[in-house]
Amino acid sequence: MRPMYENEASLKAEREVAQQLEKRWRCKLMKLPISYRADYLAIRENPVAVIEIKCRNRKYPKMFLSLHKFLEARGLARSLSTDREVPFILVYGFPEGIWWGNVTNYPLDIEVGGRTDRGDWQDTEPMQMFDLAGFKRL
Repeated sequence: MRPMYENEASLKAEREVAQQLEKRWRCKLMKLPISYRADYLAIRENPVAVIEIKCRNRKYPKMFLSLHKFLEARGLARSLSTDREVPFILVYGFPEGIWWGNVTNYPLDIEVGGRTDRGDWQDTEPMQMFDLAGFKRL
């Protein structure tokens, strides 16, 4: 079984970002089980977005998300879209602020990457890349 790298500090940072999103977007964020491959479902009366939150210590020119997570979360958003679109929103929390983008229809931009400092061969994988210039500051 693969180890879980989430810890209390990372979950706390994620919850803090989620609280800011709830307040700003006037919705309730429901934490999803890990099997859903996304962090939250934003709800008003019905689901309005699938949300993945990534908290990072710094920004890079391009940000990334596991290709598998991207495809699964985007698929969940699309499956919830019946009479209206339910977008997949990717959120990055940085020390200097929060950026978000609707990545439901983001074009594939795949690079191989990931972490190499933990000795876990599964940390290197295909990654979906994102240009932060297309994201909005919260």
